[in-house]
Amino acid sequence: ISMTADEKIKESERWLEKIMRSYHHSNRTDLIDNVIAFLNCVNSIPDHLLEEYNQKFLGITLQDKLFPNVFKIEAKKQSHHVAQQFIMDFKSEKGKIESDPIGKILTTKRDLNTHRDNQKTIKRVVVVGGVKKSDAFSVNFPELVGNVDDSCEKLLNLMKGLVSILRNKYP
Repeated sequence: ISMTADEKIKESERWLEKIMRSYHHSNRTDLIDNVIAFLNCVNSIPDHLLEEYNQKFLGITLQDKLFPNVFKIEAKKQSHHVAQQFIMDFKSEKGKIESDPIGKILTTKRDLNTHRDNQKTIKRVVVVGGVKKSDAFSVNFPELVGNVDDSCEKLLNLMKGLVSILRNKYP
């Protein structure tokens, strides 16, 4: 079984480092690009974890779409009770992230940016690391309170928690 969720976690950590570097150097274009790349990457962690457990339990082919409901239907069809319990827990844990204030904002922003509308810059954010407050710049997360890098780090930690919880319960 490949551990692609681990690879996506590592990739997300690299994007977060880039966010922190661009944030502290007040490079708005780099920050926006890095935040968008981070959000795409970090939000793919559950999808990659789902594929790992598909490989472990069910064997849905790469030619078929894999969504939680597809997994659930196939687990029921195969009468795979552990897979059925896994997908219920998966949905529950993912729902916790999507109901967390920061998780909800950042997953929604990613979905809008990816599928509907580019996110324009409208909110002033606090820039740290010796950058003067007058040099602060904007990203489109008006709902966030505090630093965008702190929020991204929290989302990554929520995703790591999802992976850890499910792997501990379904080794």
